[in-house]
Amino acid sequence: MTALVGDLVADLPDLPGVPDLPGVPDLPALPGGVPGHVLAAALAACPAAERVLWVGHVAPGGLDADAGPLDPARDRRLDPARHRGYDVAVLLEEDLAAAGSCWPLVVDELLRALRPDGALVLRLSRGLVVHRHELAGMLHARTGGRVRSLLRQPVPGLGAEVDVLSVPQTPVEVPPLAVSFAVITDGRQPERVRAFVESVRAAEGMSTVPYEVLVCGPAGCVDHVTSEVLGDVRLVEQPAEHTDRGWITRKKNLLVQVAQHPLVLVAHDRYTVAPTFLAGLAAYGTDLDLVVPRQTTTDGTRYPDWTAIGSDTTLFPNVEMPYDGYSAQVYANGGVVLGRTDALRATPWNEALFWDEAEDVELTRRFQARGLVPRLARAVQATTVVTRPAQVAAFERRPAGTEVDLRPAPRAPLGEAVPVRADGSGLLVAPPAVRGRTRGGAVALAQLLTEVSLTLPGEVAGLPGLELLLRLGPAAGADCVVAVTVNTVDVPVRDLFVWDDVLTVRLTLGPDLAQAHHTLRVRIRSTEPLVADELEVVLLPGG
Repeated sequence: MTALVGDLVADLPDLPGVPDLPGVPDLPALPGGVPGHVLAAALAACPAAERVLWVGHVAPGGLDADAGPLDPARDRRLDPARHRGYDVAVLLEEDLAAAGSCWPLVVDELLRALRPDGALVLRLSRGLVVHRHELAGMLHARTGGRVRSLLRQPVPGLGAEVDVLSVPQTPVEVPPLAVSFAVITDGRQPERVRAFVESVRAAEGMSTVPYEVLVCGPAGCVDHVTSEVLGDVRLVEQPAEHTDRGWITRKKNLLVQVAQHPLVLVAHDRYTVAPTFLAGLAAYGTDLDLVVPRQTTTDGTRYPDWTAIGSDTTLFPNVEMPYDGYSAQVYANGGVVLGRTDALRATPWNEALFWDEAEDVELTRRFQARGLVPRLARAVQATTVVTRPAQVAAFERRPAGTEVDLRPAPRAPLGEAVPVRADGSGLLVAPPAVRGRTRGGAVALAQLLTEVSLTLPGEVAGLPGLELLLRLGPAAGADCVVAVTVNTVDVPVRDLFVWDDVLTVRLTLGPDLAQAHHTLRVRIRSTEPLVADELEVVLLPGG
């Protein structure tokens, strides 16, 4: 390991140096601006660092590089060949907070890169995007309480810290490409069972890999699809109890219990698998726990697959998330899921629940409690017959490229603060007249503070514009500079001032953005970390 660190330092790219620190040599900066000595110290703190994965585009010192976890178009996945092969996974080229609400997907994928006694090196800004206790809680659950901090060091000039974390995991072998295709049916739609079985058999390459088809239903429901030549279909007879309620949880568990292969697809009998299913799974990788395949209807339109709810208590709103989004309220829509067989045996469906009782939400929450992150696999595809139009109409569709914010849209009267706290609660009274000192200066994008989404109230209709005041937190130094984008467009900071000891940004929104019920995605960066329990947003008439 010492030799690796020495070689790494020697091979650092010729980028601007960083200020000296006591007892630390002045080394060049890494891609992303982190000083080289920070990485050297981080690797020296790791128990083993023979194989190190750099998560990013440009790796220093000849390290392996893979930017998959940073790329929403790749569902934030590594090249599958990298799974379970490294001692250390390093995320320094970007801050973890840059992933916004998708940070659990990034961390999940970094963990999959590691050997059982691996370590993470994470660059993390303090702010409202990634709460350290949530990250620690996920790692605590994932490691069975064995996560430990090995080193935490500041990053000069970036307002961030680098954490080195030991994350021991139960040894996991990457499963081979072998799938049990399981379907539940009540026996009243034999043509759908036939369509499912035939789609599996017809998938490209299926004859070259181990597979089986399992059908849980009444006796005789597979007689029309069995083949003495293939011998690939087995009946798992459904329980006699609760047939009037639809005991789908019990039926799914029975299928998982008898599955012979390390991966199992569990579907209702309205689905078929795509001809490219195996190729898509190979491209996505078989190292998975609970995955939602991409789903379409028979006319090719998207079916609600990557979904979330606004509240575990109200189950509303149901949201069809953009494929590049994530929410802690995500759930693996129960129509069809792909899972690791032993994971679904360790965390089975709850048999106290019947059809249409949110058994998929409850299952997902127990996976999350184990530190396991539900994932989307767009390369793995299935098609469904829409049996009830309400299945689609019940979901709100969120556009791609936006943060997923599932809180009810604020409806505060104009002139009062719109509540944008992390927990969605609270409301401020109308703000006093703006007072305090004003600072100008060029915009510099460095420290990601937070990203939020908010919906403008109906009272803005007809206004020529709005003033948006963002109260960020305790006032920082006089040289602090803030930059803001709204819906991916840079918005000039009109004023940066202190209001009741809170650093506040004033923006002017033109009529293109100041529209009634229009959703704004606000992304805030600063040259300094600003710590606050909440972000306060105030709307005032402008123009």
